[in-house]
This record gives sequence, structure tokens and C-alpha cells, in this order.
Amino acid sequence: MKRVQVLLSAYNGEAYIAQQVESILRQVGVHVYLLVRDDGSSDATWQILAAYAAVHSNMRIYAGENIGTQKSYFHLLLHADHGMDYYAFSDQDDVWLADKLQRAVKLLDAQAKNQPLLYAGNVIYASACLEVKTYVLRQIRRQPSFGNALVENICIGCTQVFNQSLLELVRTHPPQCEILHDWWFYLTAACFGKVCFDRRAFVWYRQHGDNQVGMQDTQWKRWKRRVLRFGKLRGLLSRQANDFAAVYKDVLVQNRELALVAGYRQDQRKKCELVMGNAVYRQSLADQWIYKLLFWMGYL
Repeated sequence: MKRVQVLLSAYNGEAYIAQQVESILRQVGVHVYLLVRDDGSSDATWQILAAYAAVHSNMRIYAGENIGTQKSYFHLLLHADHGMDYYAFSDQDDVWLADKLQRAVKLLDAQAKNQPLLYAGNVIYASACLEVKTYVLRQIRRQPSFGNALVENICIGCTQVFNQSLLELVRTHPPQCEILHDWWFYLTAACFGKVCFDRRAFVWYRQHGDNQVGMQDTQWKRWKRRVLRFGKLRGLLSRQANDFAAVYKDVLVQNRELALVAGYRQDQRKKCELVMGNAVYRQSLADQWIYKLLFWMGYL
């Protein structure tokens, strides 16, 4: 069986982390190893983790100061064990179905091995007590690609599974901008390797008031979140694109989509090509037209 190491960043997660740890340790069809970093918790999270680590030899934990979700996951990458077949990210408050990793490994094993590989999929929204579960499919209109990754992250971190090649590429090329680990992985895999998106779901994605990064399970909630996020979008996508180009300059070949998003604010011809073309796209058609307008305004 394949060896998979799960990387989990925990912070004040005493309410739900035991359920998540147990669901990870119960994975079937793979040899699972769990590495947890406690991001400076002030509740009983560390004590809960230590109790599990004491009786599970395939679980390793360490503690650090509070540096936030993004930096904590990149810190975990530096401490991941060599020699694993695959690696996976996990949130602290979800619950995994028993065959989550087995499914990801099956799809990744079918791909050519000499490239960075990333698996991601859908999730099942669940109430805080897990009594109500709603299967809401993310509508994937077009296949994952770098042109999509430049403007949208469809690869939710808690579903991501990846190979050593992608881990090493990201570990040696961490972002300088404030971008979440899962989006950076999607960008990197889409640019240099292969992304496998699974329309099936193997994660109960718990919705509660303390979610670090939440998702909405209704169309109205998703549109409300979009409107609220517009104020934070100013210059975001062009900054991320420029950072990607700078960080990966030693291995990056000429990429037209990256050049368009990175330089459209300074070049009217690039702006016209970006707005009129379809190489850079959102999965939702409504989003696509809104973002074209925002690009034309120079907002993104």
C-alpha cells in the first residue's frame, strides 16, 4: 500500500480536532502518517494531540508560536518526511470518509509520475454537529488549468493530495505574497504538472462560526461573500501573478497567461487581450463576465 503523510495545522481546535484525527487514522487502503503543527493554541488542543500521539506511532506532533494559517502550513512542508508516496493537507475541524486517501491515490497513480501532481475534489457541507449534511457540487465548467488558477482557486486545501515532486517544488519556491497554501499549490501544479479534480466528495466540511476559511452552501451566501470580498480584491490577482513570476523565475518558461495577468495594468494591449480572450477564466460564467469588467477597470 502507498504511504501518505497528512499535514495538519491546529489552532484552538479542542472542539473538533479529536474527530478529525480519528477519521485520518481510520483511512483504509493506504499507510497513513499524520504530522501536526500546533500554531500556538491557548486551549486544550495540544493536550488532545499529545494523547493521540502517545498511542499512535504513525502520528508526530510539534508546537510553535502563532504565525497564522498560511505560514503554519508552509512550515509543515519543511518538516514533512522524505520518502512518502503522497502528501495531503487537512483542516482541524472536518471529518474524512474512510476511503478519501485511497480514492486520491488511485487517481494520482493513473497519471504520469515524472511531473508534479495534485488531486483535489468536492466537499460535503455539514453542520457543526454533523447532523445535517448537504452535497453541493462545485460547478466545474472547464478543466483545471493555469489560466483558471490565476484568477480562482477551485482546489480546496482539505481535499488536496500531492506527490513529492510538487512538495519539493513548492518547498523550494514559497510565495512572498499573502496567498493561502492551497491556492499556491493549485497555481504551481497547474503551471508545471497535472491537476486531477474529482467531482466526488470524501470530506464532511464542517460549517461553524470559527472557520478560518469558510465556504457557503447556498447561491445567495456565495454571492454575498463575493460582494464582501470585492474590497479586498484591489490589485490582488496582478500581485499574485507577479509574485509567482518572481519566485519561479529560475524554472519558468514564457507563459502568456501569466504575462497578461501580471502586466495588464501597465499595458493596454495586454488588458484588451485579457478581457477579450478566454485563456484566463473563472468557472462560473457570471463570475467570468464580472471579472472581465473588473480587469477592464484595472481593479484586479
